[in-house]
Amino acid sequence: MQDGPSELRISPLLNLLSEQLGVYHQLLQLTLGERQAVATSKLDLINEINSEKTFLIQTLREIEVDLKMITSGITSHYKLDSSCFSLTYLASLVTQKTADKISQLQTDLLTVLERLKIENEINENLMMHCISLMDNSINLLNTVTCQNNTYINSGQFVNTQDSGVFFNSKI
Repeated sequence: MQDGPSELRISPLLNLLSEQLGVYHQLLQLTLGERQAVATSKLDLINEINSEKTFLIQTLREIEVDLKMITSGITSHYKLDSSCFSLTYLASLVTQKTADKISQLQTDLLTVLERLKIENEINENLMMHCISLMDNSINLLNTVTCQNNTYINSGQFVNTQDSGVFFNSKI
């Protein structure tokens, strides 16, 4: 492929990929903020972050639709097999300057996605531990009225059948 109209066809793809990368970076920042909000028990902030994340995910869906349209146009223009189309393959068809841009975007996207995956796993574990702590706290409160109650390692109590119930649900 030579500089000219063919390179201009790829420019919207690069712009969308850059936009997608920016949205993923925003999601990563929100994910880090979410962990801090959970750790400090700021429920209003957690709700605000979830709203922002929902908006960004919707934005990513819209970008994906646009990316499919652009890649479809590129594959049909260059008579490429759309099932085999990838950024690596596209980079092999363009000038070195454009190939370097594509390669850098591809690397940056993979890096931010991997980091986002790791941070989401950490947040998921933190939230599961918080839920477990709340569940055990409810168990403790429910058995406080029982005589001779004994707390055991499982987080349960012996003689719970004699206890009063302040809460009657599981988290």
